[in-house]
Amino acid sequence: MAVDFARLQAQYAAAASLLRNPGAAAHFVGIAGVGMAGLATLMKTRGISVSGCDSHTDAPTLPPLRSLGIDVASGHDPAHVSALPADGGFVVRTPAADPASPELSAAAAAGLPVLDRGPVLAAFLDSLDVPLIAVCGTHGKTTTATFVSSLLRSLGLSAGWCIGSPDGAAHLATTHKAVRRVADSSAPSPFVAECDESDGSLALYHPAITIVGSVDFDHAEHFASEAEFLSAFDAVLSQTRHAVIYNADDPRLRAYIGSAAHHAWRNIPVGTSETARLRATAVKEEGSAGISFDLAFDGASLGRFHLPIPGLHNLSNALAALAAVLAAEDAGGGQAPVSREALVHAVATLRLPARRFETVSTADGIRVIADYAHHPAELAAAIAMGRATLAPGARLIGVFQPHRPSRTKALGTQFPTAFTGLDALALAPVYAASEPPLPGGSTADLYALFRQSVAGPAPSGPFPVLLPTLASALPWLRHTVRPGDTVLLLGAGDIINLIPSFRPGWAASAPLPPTHPEATIAPAATTAPFCSLGVGGPAHALVQVGSLAALRHILAWCAATSTPWRVLGAGTNFLVSDVGFDGLLLRLEGPAFQGGSGDSPVLSPVGAALPGARLLSSWQSLGYSGLECMDGIPGTVGGWLAMNAGAQGHAIGDCLVSLTFLAPDGSLHTIPRADLDLGYRHAAFRGHPLSKTVLLSATFAPLERTTPEVVAERRATFRAKRFNFSGLRTAGSVFRNPPGDSAGRILDAAGLKGLRIGGAEICPRHANIISTHPGATASDVLALIQIARQRAPVPLVPEISLL
Repeated sequence: MAVDFARLQAQYAAAASLLRNPGAAAHFVGIAGVGMAGLATLMKTRGISVSGCDSHTDAPTLPPLRSLGIDVASGHDPAHVSALPADGGFVVRTPAADPASPELSAAAAAGLPVLDRGPVLAAFLDSLDVPLIAVCGTHGKTTTATFVSSLLRSLGLSAGWCIGSPDGAAHLATTHKAVRRVADSSAPSPFVAECDESDGSLALYHPAITIVGSVDFDHAEHFASEAEFLSAFDAVLSQTRHAVIYNADDPRLRAYIGSAAHHAWRNIPVGTSETARLRATAVKEEGSAGISFDLAFDGASLGRFHLPIPGLHNLSNALAALAAVLAAEDAGGGQAPVSREALVHAVATLRLPARRFETVSTADGIRVIADYAHHPAELAAAIAMGRATLAPGARLIGVFQPHRPSRTKALGTQFPTAFTGLDALALAPVYAASEPPLPGGSTADLYALFRQSVAGPAPSGPFPVLLPTLASALPWLRHTVRPGDTVLLLGAGDIINLIPSFRPGWAASAPLPPTHPEATIAPAATTAPFCSLGVGGPAHALVQVGSLAALRHILAWCAATSTPWRVLGAGTNFLVSDVGFDGLLLRLEGPAFQGGSGDSPVLSPVGAALPGARLLSSWQSLGYSGLECMDGIPGTVGGWLAMNAGAQGHAIGDCLVSLTFLAPDGSLHTIPRADLDLGYRHAAFRGHPLSKTVLLSATFAPLERTTPEVVAERRATFRAKRFNFSGLRTAGSVFRNPPGDSAGRILDAAGLKGLRIGGAEICPRHANIISTHPGATASDVLALIQIARQRAPVPLVPEISLL
C-alpha cells in the first residue's frame, strides 16, 4: 500500500478553506478516540460548531466533550450528518472508521466533504498563526511532547498543546484551557503538537521547531517502502522555519538528518555524544529514582539536573524537550529568557504521560506496569527500564499484545531480540486496530519467529508462551509470578482492559477441594503425561476419583466455588495450553468407572473409563459386529461417546442403546439413544454437549452376530484405510472434515505438510495430523493449529479440545 500524498494535500487545502468559513460545522465520526477528541476540543475552542458520534459510549473522553457543549451521539446513524449546512459543513473521520459507515455514506451522498483527522489537524494548527513546535518520529512523540508542554508550563510560559496521550478527561480539560490562553494572548505563544507520521499527514505541517525522535521504519499498512516513509519526514523538515532537534546518539537518525536535503535549518543535536550541541555528561542512572546529569549547551554549562524518570531513552526525550524550550526562547515569540535554576527545577518536575511505564498496581507484592510500547525499539527500551528498576532477586515478566497485523508481519524478525531481558513472556493475540487478518501477521506467526530465534545457534529473546486469548494472560500470570516480581503489560491495544483485574488477591492461589477418602488431589499438576501429545500446561489440580460419592462431593464443591472442571480420559483429542487450566481435571479410576467389558451374552453397562481397545477385543472374541469402525481410534469409551467418535461414515453411536451420566448438579440420568442428539463428532442431550457432563457408563447392542474371524477381518479393513500412527505422538485428526471434503486434502493443498514450529510438526504424510517431538510445548501445537486455520481457504473446526 502506498500513501497518496496528493490526496492528503487536497484534503489539507479543503480543510484550510472550510476553517476560514464563518459557518464552518464539523461532525466527528469516532469522536471518542483521544486524537479525535483533542481535535474536536481545539476546534470548539476556536468557535467552530462541532458534533460527533461513537459506538464507545463509556469512553473517558466523552464527558469533557459534552461539558464543552459538544453534542455527542451514541452509535452511528445517517441522521447524525443531516443537520450539517451545505455551505461549511464537513465530516472528520477517524482512521479506524469504516468508509461504508452510515454517516460517511450519507455525507458522500449529500456532497459533504469527508476529511481525515490528520489533514484537518495540520490545517487547523496553521490557522492558529502561532509558532508550532512539532514533535514527530517513530518513538517517543507523546512523551517528548508532554515534556515540552510541561516544561513551558513549569516555566510560566503560555503555550497550547495537542498531544495523543490517553489521559482522557484531564487531558482534554487542560487542552481547552491552554488553547483558550493562547487564543486570548496577544503574544505569539508556541503551540506543541504531536505530529503523527503514520498516515503521511506529517508532510502537511509547517513548524517553527521540529523535534525528530527517531526514523525507524513503521506503519507498513500505509507506506509501501522505507523511502516513502522517510519522504514524510523530508517534507516536514523542509517546511521547518527555525530549528530541527534530533537525538545525536541515534546513528540512524544522525545519518538521516545529515543526508537530508535542507536549506536554512539551525540543527540542534542532543544527547551524550560529542556531536551533541545540548549535551548531557556525567550521566548517573539511579534505578527507579531516575537519572542525574550535567548539561551544557554549545559548551556552556547549564548545571546539574535530575530527571525523576528512569530510562536513557527518557533522558533523550527530556533533552529534546529542553532544546525546544531554548530554541523557542532564541526564536523570540514573546518568551522571556529562562534562568538555569528555573530549568533545573522544571526538569525535576517532569512526569511520564499515561501508559508510559505507568505503575498500575502493586497489589499482592507484585508491581504491574503498563507501557504503550509496540515497536521493537520501544519494547527494548521499556524492558531495559524495567530491568533498571527491579529489586534484587526479582524477575521481569512480560505480556505483549502485538499491534496491527501489518506491523507484526513487516517487523516480525525484529521482535524476538527486543524482548531480551525478560524472564518470561506471553504473546497475546494481535490487536487488529481495524485491519483485516494478514497472512504472516498473526501472533502465531510471530511466535514461530520466536521459536526459530530460541532454537538457533545464538539464542536470543525469551522462550514465549502463546496465549489463546488476551484474558488468558491472567491465569498464566497467576501460575508464573511470585511476590517481588514486576509485570510489564506491553502494547498499544486493549491490553489495558486487564488493569482492573490486578486488585488485592489477584495473584493468590485458588483453594483446593476438601479431601475425600475415595479421591486423590494433586495440586499444580502438570498435564503433559496425561495428554497423548505429551505436552500441556499445568492444571490447578488433578483429582483421581474412585467412587460416585467422591465424584458428587467434588462436583458439589466446584458448583459452590464456581471452579471449572473437566473429565480427563485417555488424553486424546485434548490439550491444556501453556497458560494452564484454572480448574480441576478429573480422572475416573477403579472398578466403579471401568467395570464391564461387553463380554456378557446379555449386554451389561460398560464403564466410561474403560479403554476402548478392550471393548473392541471383547466384541471380537464373541463375534459381535458393529464397532469395527473404532479400530485404531485411541481413547476411553466415555471419550468416544462424548464426541460420537468414528470413521469412514460410521460412529460409536450406531451401536449405542443407552448411556448414564452425572450432571454438574449431581443428578444421575440414564438416557436412551432416541433422546440423544448424535451427529458427526457431536453428542448432546437437550442441547447440552455430553462433554460438559460426567459420562459413567453405556449399554451397547451389536449390529450383527457373526464369528470372531469375520469381525477381525472387518477391523483389518477399517484399519487399512486409516492413517498409521505408529511411531508418532499425536492426538489423531486435528480438524473435523468440512461437509463434502477432507480437512487433510484442504491443508495439503494449502502447502502445510511438514510445517514445523518448535517441537511440533504437521505430519509430512497427512496434513490433518500434528505430531510432537522432544522439546515440544503446547504453544507449539497451538501455533500450528492457528496457522493452519488461517491458511485454509474454508473454516476448519478443531477436533482437539483446548483448555
